[in-house]
Amino acid sequence: MLYLVRRQSHQGHPGKLQLTSVGDKSNHVATLHLAQLLYLWPYITFFSVPLTYPYLLQGLFALSAMLPILASAEPNVIFGRKRVLPRLFVGLLFLGGALLIVRFNTIVHPFTLADNRHYTFYVFRLLLRHPATKFLVTPIYVVAFWSVIQTLGAPAQSTVPHQNDINQPPIDQIIPSEKAAPSANQELRLNHAAAGEGSNVGFVAVWVGTTALQLATAPLVEPRYFIVPWIMWRLRVPQACPSALLKEESPKTNVKALPGLLGYLKRVFWYDHDHRLWVETAWFLAINVVTGYLFLTRKFEWPQEPGKNQRFMW
Repeated sequence: MLYLVRRQSHQGHPGKLQLTSVGDKSNHVATLHLAQLLYLWPYITFFSVPLTYPYLLQGLFALSAMLPILASAEPNVIFGRKRVLPRLFVGLLFLGGALLIVRFNTIVHPFTLADNRHYTFYVFRLLLRHPATKFLVTPIYVVAFWSVIQTLGAPAQSTVPHQNDINQPPIDQIIPSEKAAPSANQELRLNHAAAGEGSNVGFVAVWVGTTALQLATAPLVEPRYFIVPWIMWRLRVPQACPSALLKEESPKTNVKALPGLLGYLKRVFWYDHDHRLWVETAWFLAINVVTGYLFLTRKFEWPQEPGKNQRFMW
């Protein structure tokens, strides 16, 4: 089967059409492309921002607390966590690795800059506008990676005590110190999570490893390549308000506190459910509405094909 591919011109606009084949193996040769592992994290962060934003805000507050004028806004006071950001050495190590990947293993497939109907065309045109741009955005990759991994850990609301443990101190007060090692019978989890909360370190290692095997050999950057890793990640994100923890704290048993229809709706849609799901649903609908609007209304023509409408698509 044959199809037309528009090659990139020197001015950054769609160039001439070239006939090629769908099964042309020369355009789909397996190549080591580690930069794919950098593009994955902004992808997940963007589409799951209702889930990752608390950790992005935590990082922002932690960085702001380094300033003397905002020293009172330290993470331990706001979030009840002794350490929000990774250690400086770890952060610099990941940042250095990202810079090396960008410098020596950035691959721009000809198809990426061959069709200005796709969003990746505009993303890479911005990244390649100046030689320094692709290096300046590497902190975004690291921050997005950190927020995605942290989202798999203990949910923020897990500090609410169960009725049976009402006399016990909150979880955030009994987590081990920074240098303490977990007990021998305790599974190693993210964020010093208790048993049953969040994903364990083993899952994260396997997930990152299998994702790397899937993406690192694809020279072409396509959003659809990230769908399966995102689904596997999303299925392991813990609930923000586990029902087992909030069962006794919910106003469900205290009708006087929330009377009437408003109280009922607040109980059903807020206390008895993970309210992030509603925000996530609204976010997905907004993305689809914008995408559909651009596809249906923002039509344009190629100079080489006058009278034929082109449309934006993934």
